[in-house]
Amino acid sequence: MGKAAVVAIVVVLVRVGAGVRPARAESDRDIFVSDEWKVSLELPTGWNWTDQQTYPGILVSAVHRGGGKGRMTLAVQRLVAGGPTTLREYVERSRKTLLAIGFQGGRISSHPSGALILDATAPNRTLSVRQAYFVFIDTAYILTLSAPLTTVRSYGRAFDDTLRRMIASVKNRPAETPAAAGAPPP
Repeated sequence: MGKAAVVAIVVVLVRVGAGVRPARAESDRDIFVSDEWKVSLELPTGWNWTDQQTYPGILVSAVHRGGGKGRMTLAVQRLVAGGPTTLREYVERSRKTLLAIGFQGGRISSHPSGALILDATAPNRTLSVRQAYFVFIDTAYILTLSAPLTTVRSYGRAFDDTLRRMIASVKNRPAETPAAAGAPPP
């Protein structure tokens, strides 16, 4: 992953909310599953999981096969008291962080899946970063695509398909509410 994209993801995770800890999950060939974070991710056609060490809060990374320079990561974060209270506030805070470290653009738009999309360009104007933000109960999921400006459009379908499947996996899995998670059984 380009240094600018890694910095962007890590800085956004650290500044938007505290409590980021190493994430645990398993991958079985083309499907990645995290029971802890209640999400699964199907690897897009033409992509490989990376065995690169990940940063706290990043569950998984994938790279485009065949010499492509596209990379996707899935990051997760528990929402904390005193942090953003809406999805829009969460994305706005991330946008401000990216702009503060030199990224350009920072356009926010709605995705048909219900996620909010943040598009930005790295300070050196060679890398495009597209982040999809989705919140379910007490967890924020951030799917990031980073690719050279010259090829980013070719990865759009893989990003959209991955996002839709990821959101469906989150919504269709049983989840406890934050209050019920620590409650004793009835």
